[in-house]
Amino acid sequence: MRFGVLWLLLTVPVAACLVRPAAAADPPAISNLLRLDYDLEADGQYTALIHLEQRAGTSTVARGLATFPWRYSPSHEQIDVVAAFTRKADGRMLKVDPATIRDTGPDPSLLLFTDRRQKLIPFPDVAVGDSVVLEIREHVTRPLLPGLFSIALLFDPTQAWDDVQIYVTMPGSLKLLADAVGPDGSSVGDGAIVTYAWRYRNTDVLTADPGLLAPIERMPRLMITTATDWEQIGHLYAGIVTPLEAVTPSVRQTADTVTVGLTDHRAIAERLFDWVRHNIRYVPVPLADTNLVPQAPDAVLANRAGDSQDHAVLLLALLAAKGIAGEPVLIDLERLYRLGIPAPFAQLSHVMLYVPEFSAYADTTMRTARFGELPFVEYGKPVVHAVATGEVVRTTPVLAPGAATMTVTTTARITADDMIVGDSRTEATGPFGVALRLGGLAAEAAGMDVAATRQLRLNGESGTGRFDPPPSDEGDAPDVLSGQFAVSAWLHISPDHRLSLPVGLIVLPRPGDLLIGPLAMPNLSATEPTPCFAGRQVETVTLDVGPKYQVAQLPPDRTIANDAFTFTSHWSLQGKVVTVRRELVSRVTEPVCDGKLRADAAEALHGIRQDYAETVGLTQ
Repeated sequence: MRFGVLWLLLTVPVAACLVRPAAAADPPAISNLLRLDYDLEADGQYTALIHLEQRAGTSTVARGLATFPWRYSPSHEQIDVVAAFTRKADGRMLKVDPATIRDTGPDPSLLLFTDRRQKLIPFPDVAVGDSVVLEIREHVTRPLLPGLFSIALLFDPTQAWDDVQIYVTMPGSLKLLADAVGPDGSSVGDGAIVTYAWRYRNTDVLTADPGLLAPIERMPRLMITTATDWEQIGHLYAGIVTPLEAVTPSVRQTADTVTVGLTDHRAIAERLFDWVRHNIRYVPVPLADTNLVPQAPDAVLANRAGDSQDHAVLLLALLAAKGIAGEPVLIDLERLYRLGIPAPFAQLSHVMLYVPEFSAYADTTMRTARFGELPFVEYGKPVVHAVATGEVVRTTPVLAPGAATMTVTTTARITADDMIVGDSRTEATGPFGVALRLGGLAAEAAGMDVAATRQLRLNGESGTGRFDPPPSDEGDAPDVLSGQFAVSAWLHISPDHRLSLPVGLIVLPRPGDLLIGPLAMPNLSATEPTPCFAGRQVETVTLDVGPKYQVAQLPPDRTIANDAFTFTSHWSLQGKVVTVRRELVSRVTEPVCDGKLRADAAEALHGIRQDYAETVGLTQ
């Protein structure tokens, strides 16, 4: 399918006119034309005329173009389909019947949080060589942040564009910030009115875009905003949420009931945090898709559900009821490690909390994260604090060495009927613990045997298994997930009697994966930056080769070491029992591996992949 999202992200809920990349084999058969004309008013309202043309180069693309979804928010904008038709290869034009355009509402379960919906525009008789032509007028009457206009367009490098033109006409009294990487810009004006113009073209289509950082950090892009700086964004959002933090009788009663008997502020904050994450269902709606006005805390308490804004504001009010201050914090949940110009909701999609008294960031939407814990994706990230005064742009802490640890121990044996049976036990701390607890919840929801068997399949095994019930995540209970498995030994023993050890029921990244980059992307360029984290991963696999086999040869040990990380593997044999212990210790101090550090990590990952491919020699 060709239409998807090219990411036309605005600070108002926007229609996304996007185009999936063509197959690499036939870019000459593709013609993508886009023209965007924005007529901006001084208060941030605007009218946009969007003209899009796309030609189908394959039958698959033609099927994808046959129905085009245009997303919009009726509370913020009015949408009119000015023109829509299929241009046949022979020049005929088949108009879209307006009566066939359907308006689909949001999921009923999301009505409290967003009115984002879409128009489904069915183009008639689209075949190979035909083009679809669409022209839409969009009138934005209510910017998400009062008085501000922002656009962020991302151009997927696997997508061909013959010509893209963007025009913004605005009063000369407004100031415009722009960040263009790829498009070329110019401007004309008489002082009273200014028109800015950008053009972009891409016919050198990539076959794949394997980068790991957020697309807005690495793709060709055009970001435009009338915001002056991120401080303005933080202050404006603070003005929206601060009135909702007032302590109501219902909020006070809830806070008092939840924390009865507690006097220590830290214990109170932890108890309220736990209550919100366990009792308020999280509804994941990105900020750009909301009205940017959270529910009042009383409404969240009544509905027992909320998006990230609602979670943050409720916890703020509960903490305030006990004399503890907090600050809403805007963050992105993609791999975004740099804020560009202040085009906010293309770069910030989520709200969490900061508690100054404990210098702690906290996110109740991460159901398995304890107070002061974050998932990997929220460490070392740029954030915007929604405060009326004080520092706005900050960075969440990078992981300290030793904060994220995981230890997996698998013990197994080969039976007389050529099965490998065993058990695996995983212990974790920090963000590894957050992920492990989440895995335990998912296993309980799916069923312990179903979840274990599915995990074995994901690990490349053929067999069955069962997880043990995980311990409660209350208090300081250890983060442990155990299980038993039985898999075919024939998948592990080659015709020339080479034995690969079983993976077992490992549910977290294996040593070497994640902390210094991805093991599963061997073709990722050594110059492509990746997220990196400090931490420690240990995996020990012990296998009794059973009555039918003898161990003839062990693989060599391996050590890969530099100032930033160390990987070791050690093989040993006691009788018929083979053991391999692998360990990665990462000491990185930056959230992104780039430059020499990334090159060193890429080289290390290559060696680690080779280590996982090692086999044990057997005789019968």
